[in-house]
Amino acid sequence: MGYNIKNTPNIGKAPNTTMYRIIIFLLLTSPLQILAQGNGNNKISVQANRPIQFSYNNIEELQQQKVLTNALELKLKVKEYNWNVFASLVSENNSFYNTFNNKLALRLQNYDSYNANISRTDVVLSQAQALLFTQPAVQHSQHFNFYYDVVLYPFTNFVPSGQFNFSIVFTMTRP
Repeated sequence: MGYNIKNTPNIGKAPNTTMYRIIIFLLLTSPLQILAQGNGNNKISVQANRPIQFSYNNIEELQQQKVLTNALELKLKVKEYNWNVFASLVSENNSFYNTFNNKLALRLQNYDSYNANISRTDVVLSQAQALLFTQPAVQHSQHFNFYYDVVLYPFTNFVPSGQFNFSIVFTMTRP
């Protein structure tokens, strides 16, 4: 039984120029950086600092939390406006949501923003967008970094064997 999550990038720009999306397929086999399109003053990018992969070898492992420490680094360049940063899950396989909704989370490990309003608890991921933080506007263009662990909570139901592919979508939008 193996649940492998590796990562392949895919970037999409929302039609509204005040919203930028970055999609990370959790099928990552090596560190990579993904940069969303943005204007010169406001951008978001995501760096996968390590392979994002969860594997299970026996049933006991399904009942334990797994944590990939400092797996993701979100980089913001902001100047104008306040910005909300959200994360959500996307999968082409509808059965993925029955198994993984509310089982994956992002845990803030570290950050260098002096004025961001940040969730101090695990941000549980599902199809719905979950707010990671709000970055207030700054006077001069500045770069901020946010480091996140990827957490997979224990399973409490039967989980079919196989490989599950999905994406974490990060969205930066004005409130």
